[in-house]
Amino acid sequence: AEVRREILRALPFLGEAAEKAIPQVARWLTDGELRAEAAAALARFGKKAIPALAEAARHASHRVRAAAIQALAAVDRAVDEKLPVLVAALKDESAYVRYLACEALEALGARARPALAALRERLADETEGVRVAAARAMYAAGERGAELAPAFVEGLTSRTITLFEDMDERLVALGADAVPALADAMGRMEAVWLAEVCATIGKPAVPALLKGLENPKPSSRRAALEGLLAVEADDPSLLEAIAARLKDEDRTVRAAAARALVPFAKTCPDALVERALPDLIAFFDRTAYYSDEQQAVHEALVGIGKIALPALRARLAEEEDAEIRQLIHRIESAE
Repeated sequence: AEVRREILRALPFLGEAAEKAIPQVARWLTDGELRAEAAAALARFGKKAIPALAEAARHASHRVRAAAIQALAAVDRAVDEKLPVLVAALKDESAYVRYLACEALEALGARARPALAALRERLADETEGVRVAAARAMYAAGERGAELAPAFVEGLTSRTITLFEDMDERLVALGADAVPALADAMGRMEAVWLAEVCATIGKPAVPALLKGLENPKPSSRRAALEGLLAVEADDPSLLEAIAARLKDEDRTVRAAAARALVPFAKTCPDALVERALPDLIAFFDRTAYYSDEQQAVHEALVGIGKIALPALRARLAEEEDAEIRQLIHRIESAE
């Protein structure tokens, strides 16, 4: 094996004479010890090695086929010659080979547009990595649209770091087209990263953030509320859904809900905001609550401002409370 390895290293220095060795180098793809070096050597031959690599891409061993696709990906130019082989590899029985073919097509960018139909089929592949890689390749080729969003959401929520990379940027670039897929995921998956994407997209993503309020994970519900606050979602129709989280079983969600109410004081009718006040003031009836809740409730009531004063004064009339008196003073001073 070492002698053959030395031959592979020497090939670049032999000029055109080395091209006669292409068939033999291609056969060395079947040797596990030499496969990587043989693939690299074939890639250096460029366009002249494509027939041998195309044949290797049909080999019985998926490892040989994978090495051939990796070598094709490294061949400079020769796009017209490479494309048919890469497109055929998209239907390979090996998920790894299909994934490598998608990666190779992604690297071609807009030159891979003739492969779009074949890539579109891979959006429904049985393997997550292939679905994400196909969407990446289509995006690199210039495609935009809702059909890419489910795969990008998968990538963003994947535990595989190679799938995760740049998925948030791609979803933001899709904008409103990404919202249906985001909404579907926000209600059932870990949604912290998804909520950040929604917040960056802005108000078109509010429906997805609302779905996040139904997520079984407290961290996801909190992230959804923080996203609604970030986009300054102040539509009166949202107030009830946000106020309902003031009764959430998780204290961090309750605190986030309190903060998310503040923008409504600036744009909603007073009567709507007043409907949320009893749940805010109910925090003071607890024998103990946490500092983050306390701070959030204070911020919310001060942010709501004079609308909160009648309810706070009524509460103070029922029972002397230094904390509520201080809050009233802060609000009155800010007016």
